[in-house]
Amino acid sequence: MPSLSFFANERDAPPLLDWLNCDPEIAFLVPDGPPDPLESYVERVRALLGATPEAVNLYPWFTIADAGPGQRWKAVRTVERLRDGKHALWHVPSGPLPPSNNPWAGWTEHGSSADPAMPSLRSEHPAGIYLELWTRHRPYSRVERATLPMLFSYWTGVQELLVVSTFAWTGDQRGPASRPAWRWWRRLETWVAEHAIPFADLSLAGRRGDAQRWDCWVFPSAAAKLKSGIAYDARGWDTGEVAPLLVPATMLD
Repeated sequence: MPSLSFFANERDAPPLLDWLNCDPEIAFLVPDGPPDPLESYVERVRALLGATPEAVNLYPWFTIADAGPGQRWKAVRTVERLRDGKHALWHVPSGPLPPSNNPWAGWTEHGSSADPAMPSLRSEHPAGIYLELWTRHRPYSRVERATLPMLFSYWTGVQELLVVSTFAWTGDQRGPASRPAWRWWRRLETWVAEHAIPFADLSLAGRRGDAQRWDCWVFPSAAAKLKSGIAYDARGWDTGEVAPLLVPATMLD
């Protein structure tokens, strides 16, 4: 499964978003009500199980079907921002997506989904491209702990932590992907290579050993953070991996 890993922080994300927004071959698959399916999901699970540690530990084995009605999704050409977390993109020239013959008009997802924040693209359709973006590095403040409905465990501690981000798609895994899709993927790789530096060039082997040989890119602001000595999570390429657990903020009280 082709993938492209990179480190970026909040200053690096706008150029990436601008590039995606300006790309005529790419559309974003976004909620078509409720506006935040992940937050809605957490609230429904908490209502079902109560605000207990078990409610956290069982996530993400619950699905939308366990906690409420189907989620609506639709395709849009541009978005104003990309928040931290998972995003679904559609390579439009590769054809319609299995959930809907007209993604622009939207569709309701019936049945279960492995992730309430993502539409389920059946059979890992080659037109679907996934982006998992993490730009935060600061621990949550007291105000955020008191006001946010959910927190990611990456930043519930006291240290700053930069987390790797990833683009991925099915490629030829389920049969030959379209040539336009592969051309777009190569354009993505080229754009990243023009705006970021190889992870190995940071010379961080003294801190993470084998992670230096990892095929990964680092955008400028994230590179400055890594060079300053900030901790990072490479999700499998070092021994200090942190599990990406979603934690309702009330659990930390």
